[in-house]
Amino acid sequence: MHYPRLPGEKETQATVAGFINHFIRKDLPALNPDHLVLTSGITAAFDALGHVLLNPGEVILAPTPFYYRFPNDFGDRSLVSIEAVDCIDEQLGACLLSVDRFQAVYERLLETGRRAKAIILTNPRNPDGGYHSLEEMKPIAEWAIRHNMTRKRHSSRFTACFADLDSERFVWLWGTSKDLCLPGLRFGVIYMENADIRLSLTTISMFQVPNTLTQFVVRRLLSDYEWFENTFYPENLKRLQKCSAFMVEYLNTIGVRCMPAKSGFFIFADFAQFLDEPTFEAEERLNRRFEANRVILVPGHVCKASKPGWFRIVFTLRDMDELAMGLERICKAVDTPAPTLDGDFRIFIEGKTNGVVNGI
Repeated sequence: MHYPRLPGEKETQATVAGFINHFIRKDLPALNPDHLVLTSGITAAFDALGHVLLNPGEVILAPTPFYYRFPNDFGDRSLVSIEAVDCIDEQLGACLLSVDRFQAVYERLLETGRRAKAIILTNPRNPDGGYHSLEEMKPIAEWAIRHNMTRKRHSSRFTACFADLDSERFVWLWGTSKDLCLPGLRFGVIYMENADIRLSLTTISMFQVPNTLTQFVVRRLLSDYEWFENTFYPENLKRLQKCSAFMVEYLNTIGVRCMPAKSGFFIFADFAQFLDEPTFEAEERLNRRFEANRVILVPGHVCKASKPGWFRIVFTLRDMDELAMGLERICKAVDTPAPTLDGDFRIFIEGKTNGVVNGI
């Protein structure tokens, strides 16, 4: 057992690059393993980027709804601010990127003497389980480059999609917590073509680099392509589809709409009809009712939802009976009769369907 090499063991960099090239970047140019900086999870990666790319008080733009930990991950130590860009279309119940909305927030910041220096996009989005298409992202990337910003992206395909743009302004992050169901492993990577930024990240990576034992486990795990292709991914996809379809159908039955989820293990559900008044204070009161009934959800105001009543729900429990129990507790919290679990609902629980949600 020895001190890890900075910014990660060569063998680990090569293994991770091979895995990403095989499963995430199929039919795209292979990434360079030497451009990977290994971190102890994506939280650590965000913290490192906050120190390297921005100064205290500077701003990152993030479309809403966004992961509720962003302000902590970037602000607790590097003192960087996250500014919300409202991208929720209430009529469609979806998140839509818009250059005009980013420009409006950018100009508002300038009026107060602050400047946005970067934007962050996440695929799949947390909390609503959707994802941004290339057609949506490219205009935002072009706009950011015109304003001399850095663009951070967490997960999915990246720089090759923007080959005609300045790739040295793009940062891509990937981790094992959500994609591989291993939040306790604490492993992530930063991919950056800009050599100066990589050098800065390497300099401070003594505080972030995974230990050698963690890297050994990662190498062994990510080398087993056959297991991922034939066992893990098919079974994981089947379970995700089944749980997601059941939850959406259940919530629709009690009149709760959900943003269309195409990926991930969570949905964003609208409980506005159950608020005693249309305010975020009422949303927090409803959240306390959920907690009193032993259900932990994430209220929309911490994800910077523009209107009260939205909640993130994680649906990946150990079995369908537990999921049904959690939904029954939600019904109890909002004083609504729970649907009877027979017929179509019982089919979901007994596993006689593969679900109806594509792309998860």
